[in-house]
Amino acid sequence: MKKLIIFLLALSALAPAKAESSRYGIIPAPKAIVPAEGAFTLKNTTVLVVEARDTLFLEVAGDFAAQVALTTGYKLLPGTADSRSRIVLRQTAGLGDEAYRLTVAPDEVLVEASSAHGAFYGIQTLCQLLPAAIYGDTRAKGVRWQAPCCRIEDEPHFPYRGMMLDVGRYFMPKETVSLRRRRKSRSVLYRRTCRFSIARCKCPASMLVASTSLLSGAANRA
Repeated sequence: MKKLIIFLLALSALAPAKAESSRYGIIPAPKAIVPAEGAFTLKNTTVLVVEARDTLFLEVAGDFAAQVALTTGYKLLPGTADSRSRIVLRQTAGLGDEAYRLTVAPDEVLVEASSAHGAFYGIQTLCQLLPAAIYGDTRAKGVRWQAPCCRIEDEPHFPYRGMMLDVGRYFMPKETVSLRRRRKSRSVLYRRTCRFSIARCKCPASMLVASTSLLSGAANRA
């Protein structure tokens, strides 16, 4: 009976963690996250504010604005920090090169970083908090563009983070390479040498060459 009580107590302790995980669903899990009530709603009146000396912050903001316009139809126009609905990218001293702080409140999303690398990773986390349709390539309809409120502090645990593409045996579309950005990966190990001879592959040699060339170009651009 005592063991059963301990088991039930352990399950009850895990329940809030599971609920939190399903609400935020960030991959990889951030270093620290503090849940909060409410949600930020992305609207057609939301403005994008960049407070940084580094011009690369503008590029990060521009890429995000382009993706938002593609999937939501909203144009994130430049605004000021006193706008009612705003997303702010702020350059802040004292953080690591790839570290960031993300604060989501009902009227503001604040991404703080010391470098554009950190700002980029903060934006990727914001995208994960938004509905998955934000990653689409066409305008989504009937979606409530909300991100749950929270405060996140994060930085890479390992300096080397990457993925391996073995296109010598497994043919994958070039979009696979760009997916690494969403998981905050820094490197791609690209293997395009087939383990077996082309004569033993169950595909035309022209297909093998075309596939490896296509992915090689995508990897170089990523």
